[in-house]
Amino acid sequence: MFKAVTRVLSRVFSCLRNEDIEATKEREARKMSEKMVKRVIKNAEWHANNMKKERKNWNDTDEKEIENAVQNARKDIDEDYKHRQCIVSGKFAEFHKYSHKKEATKLLCRIQYSQNEGRKLDMPLWNKVNGHPNVQPLIQVYWTTETTSFLMPYYPENIANEIDEMFYKKKKDGFEKVKKWLREVLSAMEYLESKGLCHLKLMSRYIFIAKDGRAVVGGLSRLNFANKPMNSWDHKLLSIYFPPEMSPLNSFDGKFFDRWAYGMLSCECLTYLALRGVVKSSKNWRKHVYPTMCYIMDEKNFTGFIRSAFPWGKKITDNESKLALNFVQGFLREDPKKRISPSDAMQHKFLGQDDEFGTGPDKMWTDHTFSFNLCD
Repeated sequence: MFKAVTRVLSRVFSCLRNEDIEATKEREARKMSEKMVKRVIKNAEWHANNMKKERKNWNDTDEKEIENAVQNARKDIDEDYKHRQCIVSGKFAEFHKYSHKKEATKLLCRIQYSQNEGRKLDMPLWNKVNGHPNVQPLIQVYWTTETTSFLMPYYPENIANEIDEMFYKKKKDGFEKVKKWLREVLSAMEYLESKGLCHLKLMSRYIFIAKDGRAVVGGLSRLNFANKPMNSWDHKLLSIYFPPEMSPLNSFDGKFFDRWAYGMLSCECLTYLALRGVVKSSKNWRKHVYPTMCYIMDEKNFTGFIRSAFPWGKKITDNESKLALNFVQGFLREDPKKRISPSDAMQHKFLGQDDEFGTGPDKMWTDHTFSFNLCD
């Protein structure tokens, strides 16, 4: 009788200990999530202050010329559409919100100044990609001697904002939604590659979310032919997301550049901006970015990041975390030619298909060495 009671009590205490362990793990995950949020907010404020400083450096003459150019550009557009507001004004372009005069449909107009080389390639290349559900379509183009204006659908939200909202509102389906969006971005990339094009600025701020919930790849101002060598001025990627072959002295392949950028995008979405939330400066890639990425790409650390990024709903299993890391690793490879293609990536187990890359992490993440000379 005494032994039976002892066994029962032992099981009870064991269950209580397991519950305590799980509760401790959950508390630690929440603490880690709160720290990550604080880092992201602090870093966003730092970037915003830098943008304000840059704006102050413009002289009054430049601003007056730009203002006149925009007013001239808007004359024809205002005849066809109703102007709502100026969303943002930058050094090379302004973004304005419009709508149809007889409908409530919202539109976005990018008015680009000719001082920015006019980007004459934009229109014919953009027309080549009209028609894919996950690529932002071009509706109309307006020309003046000083500006080129591109009219397109307006999407108020991007993938980064949506992930923020899911986190703060404790949405339980966040992980599955992110996987869906990553698959849709891959579909857009596969489409661009089939057209012989590369995006060259693939980041979360340019992945929009439509009203029906699908991901739409925008930010097509750097769209270019993938069959020619690219130079440092052809892309518009944040330097913390640069691939290791980047150098101001060397050309690069736009297709493989996009694949690395997608790997970084996936990593940031799955870890709630684990890199950008920590790294403020990328002046020295080796010193600031590379060590942080090595830490994130470690299997144990990655599991901690992905669980703290999606703490609500069903707990992410070890296998799901391993599949997610294996998926990201397929793109983040030192040798550009070994980076997985969008069509192959869409068949990965992480996205609910049958394949797994099986190659494991690249040696640059495990050995902490690489052969390329990165620009510092």
